[in-house]
Amino acid sequence: MTSKRVSKAKVKQLYHSAKRYLSKPTEEQAETIARAIVEEPEVVQLGKTTVSTLQDSFGIYQADREAFEPQPVIENISPPEDLLSMLERLHRATGCLDQDDENEALVRSRLDMIFIASIDTVQNTCGRTCAPIKLQYETTLECTVVKEGIATKRFTGKVDYSIGYGKPDQPEANLAIIEAKGPTTFSRARTQLLGYLGMYYPLTA
Repeated sequence: MTSKRVSKAKVKQLYHSAKRYLSKPTEEQAETIARAIVEEPEVVQLGKTTVSTLQDSFGIYQADREAFEPQPVIENISPPEDLLSMLERLHRATGCLDQDDENEALVRSRLDMIFIASIDTVQNTCGRTCAPIKLQYETTLECTVVKEGIATKRFTGKVDYSIGYGKPDQPEANLAIIEAKGPTTFSRARTQLLGYLGMYYPLTA
């Protein structure tokens, strides 16, 4: 954290401002006040944060399943023949078996084909009635959380794939896709997804 020199009068003013809404500051709240004094929020990488931090910052919580309204069943779209053909060609060209899912380059090649074919199929089905859907790679996102007028945290992350409407920096709706490279990294991917959920909401609201 880079500090900025401030006067004692400024520190005293900030202290009394904080004291008005904090009777007994916790250690985390005290750190927040200190960061406010140097005017630099804490930088948090989504891949290294915790669910509790996201809950506190974005107000994300686990809702009761019964609170959700039943959703209509959407008819599945059959995979286009050209996609199946390209996947077969990839299989023959690489000589890789289906269980070779730990090869990241191979997995990304398959995902690229699936995403592109899926988007193209949806666009052709909807025609001009649908807004253009765009596929973005390695989209960088940043979001600053402000509480009581103080910038407390700045979350940063990079989405592996982002499919949605609108421009990348002004999304109208987005689907964030994170790679879970293995069973041991699934929990980290889940935390990332929760973080992107909290970051996307203010961008699209």
